[in-house]
Amino acid sequence: MERHTNRVINVCFSHDSKRLAVAAGGGDFNYTQEGEIRVWEIEDSEPEPILKTTAFLKLQRRGVSVAFSRDDSRLFIGLNGKVLIWDPWNDRVTRTMAVRGTVSSVAFTPDGSRLVAGTQGKDVYVWNFRAGSEPRTLQADSNNVFDVELSNDGKQLITSGKDRSIKFWDRSTGKLTKQLRGQSGSVLDIALSPDGRRLVSTARSDDSSVTDNGCILVWDTRKEMALFELKGHTRFSSTVAFSPDGMFIASGSWDGATKLWDARTGEQVNHWLSEHPILSVQFSANGQQVAAGDAMGKAVLFDVKPSDPKSGQPRLTLLGHTGAIRSIAFSPNGRSLATASSDRSIKLWDAKTGKELRTLKGHLAHIDCVAFSPDGTRLISGGGYQDCLIKLWDTATGSEVLTLSGHSNGITGVLLSPDGETLISSSRDGTVKLWDGSR
Repeated sequence: MERHTNRVINVCFSHDSKRLAVAAGGGDFNYTQEGEIRVWEIEDSEPEPILKTTAFLKLQRRGVSVAFSRDDSRLFIGLNGKVLIWDPWNDRVTRTMAVRGTVSSVAFTPDGSRLVAGTQGKDVYVWNFRAGSEPRTLQADSNNVFDVELSNDGKQLITSGKDRSIKFWDRSTGKLTKQLRGQSGSVLDIALSPDGRRLVSTARSDDSSVTDNGCILVWDTRKEMALFELKGHTRFSSTVAFSPDGMFIASGSWDGATKLWDARTGEQVNHWLSEHPILSVQFSANGQQVAAGDAMGKAVLFDVKPSDPKSGQPRLTLLGHTGAIRSIAFSPNGRSLATASSDRSIKLWDAKTGKELRTLKGHLAHIDCVAFSPDGTRLISGGGYQDCLIKLWDTATGSEVLTLSGHSNGITGVLLSPDGETLISSSRDGTVKLWDGSR
């Protein structure tokens, strides 16, 4: 048997008694020091069993407690400030759950449906781990999925990707039900009207050597045909949004313009100019404001029906990011605004005053998408290709609640179903994943 180089702190047998997990670390009571987890394979032998290391995980903070899942496929590791879910057979941490204080013990309920963790701070945490709680995966595109939307009734998923199509999927079965084709390049962003009858999409040429003004199409989803094109941008548009009443469409372009369109006729009714490319646009919940984020880290809020339509002046300008604002989202009550940036941070703002409320940090690289939960108590964010993580945040405190891992490339879209039961993510790895969002 190999020896641990550090003090053994905790041990746990797998349910089939064929493996042993050992948590070890340096120091006496300092749980912030480095540690390690080893899984040993137990081989029957005389006069005593032989133990061989089959999996090893190096930790920045030493593990205090360990427990196998009911099927022995995962190992749950309690640390200072978090619980990790580790797949030792594929050597990847699939999930991180934040807690207050050092986890002194982790254990499963007898039926394996819940994980319980106790901390030295006298808190007890309980998470659901029902059968099938691992994410369900749809192979939505052979290359990249650039966006994902959910119909208002929650029954259909809509995806866009590099294959130039827009796909509709039955959420319960994962079956492809229809496709919209007609875009001349990769479909970068889509938005569904509130009644589900229309959809707007924006695409750009796949030839990077071509100066491209892109193509924004408005579709009839029932007839499965394009109704008209929104013309006016001089560079491609990377972002589109429908107003909550379905009357307007907003688009943001690399020409620096944010444009407002009549969704029924395609007529341009207003526009605002920026010095830099616009990467994200979003309507407020009441439809009275449009927020836009640009490539230099500035966000602006415009009134949809300003007193002087020709002024083009924003109502608020939000400064604080040091990198491009790649995604922007209003809270359901319209009182706050979230901006996600390539500077690896998310900022929450007061949508009325423009005051910065808090900054959320935890992603390892740029953040490509952000969305509020339907009740506004949680914020979901997705990291780019150097991060590939999904994080859930508590909007009241700014604390990280949960980290999900499973995509092999950058996250391009995140959202929670209206009932809060399913978290949906899309990725450049060509997949859409449906996670249990009730935890």
